[in-house]
Amino acid sequence: MLLAHAASAQLPNGGFENWTNGQPAGWSGTNTQQTSDAHSGSSAVMGQVGLILSVYAADITTSDPSSTNTWFVPYSGRPGSFTGFYQFAPMAGSNDSLLFVAMFSKLNRLIGVATYVTTQSASSYTLFTAPIRWITGDTPDSAMCNVTILNASASGGLGTTGSTFKLDDVSFSGTSDVATSDVRSVSLSESFPNPVLSGSKITYSLATDGPATLAVFDVTGRQVSVLASGYQTAGTHMAVFDASALPAGVYCYRLATPSQTISKTLQVVR
Repeated sequence: MLLAHAASAQLPNGGFENWTNGQPAGWSGTNTQQTSDAHSGSSAVMGQVGLILSVYAADITTSDPSSTNTWFVPYSGRPGSFTGFYQFAPMAGSNDSLLFVAMFSKLNRLIGVATYVTTQSASSYTLFTAPIRWITGDTPDSAMCNVTILNASASGGLGTTGSTFKLDDVSFSGTSDVATSDVRSVSLSESFPNPVLSGSKITYSLATDGPATLAVFDVTGRQVSVLASGYQTAGTHMAVFDASALPAGVYCYRLATPSQTISKTLQVVR
């Protein structure tokens, strides 16, 4: 696997031409494989939802095993959008969607995010473009990208067995010189990844400065982890959830502020 040690202004191996031990260099996939059905060049990545470690999943994520945040690769640009080409074949009758996510970090603080989701099948390569919402005017030191099949109506948000995607020519494009964040409400993202093997990242937004707590609870209501607590500034934040010592099961994570409480669930697998 290619290790990106120097910061760059582009994603590693965004065309998925270079592969090592069944994985695209600079990326890590679940139920993915190389395909010659490419948008350009000679190869692309294909994912098909299937059983792995007792859960059903298919996704592809940037990867730098030399980093403590292994999903984030060194990156130093401020692009305007996250783009690429995809095919999507959800199983008939399913409620599957294809989710594209890019995040940008500076000193382990989330400073930019882009998301795009589609439920429409695409039998030929189709362009997706996700505008990047910059939270601060800082230049990032790292970035991550993930594409995954989800099903909001299924347990843990897992996709349907047999649903597939193909992905090629993923890149960041354009430039952005100003922060575009305009957080007007409290929000809590889905855990990434979900299901969780050892750890995940959870982003949340606060509309105003003030006290806030993000905590995780088991099915009995017992608090098992506090991810963030205390006075926090308005804007988008990112917390790291270490699940390595927890048994498999469903957990609730809850964001509590003086004005609002939001809860979501995640699944820990072993």
